[in-house]
Amino acid sequence: MTRVRLTKEEQYKLNLSERLVLFYRKYPVIACKELLMIDLVWFQRIALRSLWAHKYVMLLFGRGIGKTYLGAIFTVLYGLLYPGVAIGIITPSFKQTEFFFDKIEEMYEASPYLRASVYRKPVRATYKALLKFRNGSYIEGLPLGSGQKVRGRRYNIIWCDEYAYIDEDIIKTVIRPMMNVVKKGMINRYIISSTASYTWNHLYPQYLLYNYMKEKQPHLYDIHEYTFEDVNAIENSPFLMDKEVYEMMRMDTTDELYLMENKCVFPTENVGFFSAQLLDKCTPKVTELEESSPIELLGDMNVKYSMGIDAARVAGGDNFSISVIKLDGGVKRFVYNETHNGITYQKMIESIRKVMLRFNIVQINLDASGGGTTIKDLLVEAYRLQDGRILPPILDMDDKETETLSGMRILRLVKFSAPVVNDLYMRLKADFQHKLLLLPIDLRRHSNKELEKAGNEIIQTKRELLVLQAIGKGVYYSFEAPAQFKKDRATSLVLANQAANEVMSGVKPEETVALAQGFWV
Repeated sequence: MTRVRLTKEEQYKLNLSERLVLFYRKYPVIACKELLMIDLVWFQRIALRSLWAHKYVMLLFGRGIGKTYLGAIFTVLYGLLYPGVAIGIITPSFKQTEFFFDKIEEMYEASPYLRASVYRKPVRATYKALLKFRNGSYIEGLPLGSGQKVRGRRYNIIWCDEYAYIDEDIIKTVIRPMMNVVKKGMINRYIISSTASYTWNHLYPQYLLYNYMKEKQPHLYDIHEYTFEDVNAIENSPFLMDKEVYEMMRMDTTDELYLMENKCVFPTENVGFFSAQLLDKCTPKVTELEESSPIELLGDMNVKYSMGIDAARVAGGDNFSISVIKLDGGVKRFVYNETHNGITYQKMIESIRKVMLRFNIVQINLDASGGGTTIKDLLVEAYRLQDGRILPPILDMDDKETETLSGMRILRLVKFSAPVVNDLYMRLKADFQHKLLLLPIDLRRHSNKELEKAGNEIIQTKRELLVLQAIGKGVYYSFEAPAQFKKDRATSLVLANQAANEVMSGVKPEETVALAQGFWV
């Protein structure tokens, strides 16, 4: 007779608590409900069982579906039920780690069993987040940074949250080696959690790999994809996703960003962040002249215009660029650009003033970097034209030091940071996709040489947009052009678009005086 291996309960006389632990290890969904007081919905139950059973799991959830929450549940349960387990939480930023531990703290407050199983509530400091169990297990989150601070750590379970935004080199050289050592009788687990990204992001090859390996080694690999539509598919669900909010999100962001964030779709951008097809869509054809956005050298003084300025002044290097957008009802029209290289600050001020004489500019957004602050300081002074006319000061609407001065309070200094740059270009693309910003028909030749020059500047602006690449850096994207290209015109355009959006949304600067003193423009 073949000898059958005895179960632990047959080998040892287990007490009730020990048998209960074995039961909970076998049925994690029940453990979640009885130990953490959390009743999971259908897709969360499926995913939790998969996390319990597989070595490699990818969770590709839409935004707001609860991947971080499920991660907190899984890691806490595992730490509760298995002694001596080291669990590492890897996120792009320590703030994301703190959000993960916020969820753990909610469980700590709600579950008497969890409170009795740990030494204290989760500890959080500027350098570490930690939950220690009395059985020797712990959950740890450390600042990732360049990877140097966490190099050499060893974990049995690694949870990579927002995987698409974690640097690929750090994943390969620092995070994966954390699992090289395995304790006898224990299975190390590697879990990827993220929303979707572009196909050029390092998440996409992993997505393909997990789908392939799920077929080849289903006992090791699994992948789960859920969106807000899956949540709303079940009647009498304890919570539903608000369709109206999702529709608002769809209208206020780019198509591919909406698909990535909410539909688990990996969009493809073959050339640049702004495709030729997109720009063509926003350039009305000759047969659509009633919808056209022609180039303007002299604006309508009864219509509002916004201005964006990139203040670079390096001879042979970056350009000084001005873009003007016409606010025509609910549509914005890019109508004018002029660009100069290596000019003095005095010439920059002269260019700004001349453009303002031709257009009814109601807001100027100026890049604070480079020469931006210098231009701001020079604009505070009244400007005398060659014919003796005096133009009033242009004042920063956010500068309290100039509150007592009289002038046109229409300037906003924009300090570029990762989230600001991300928002500027994402919003510009969203406006293109929803045809809220129209481009002029290309104009390369014209008998009016000034108009021809303006036409070619706008063509150059389109070219700069076409070569821009979205580069993932942490949770944000930077927008960079190849070395042989500049992006000054594109920068002035995104600033003009930001100014136009602020005016149209009701963020209005003070209008303290007329455009000029002593005469009509």
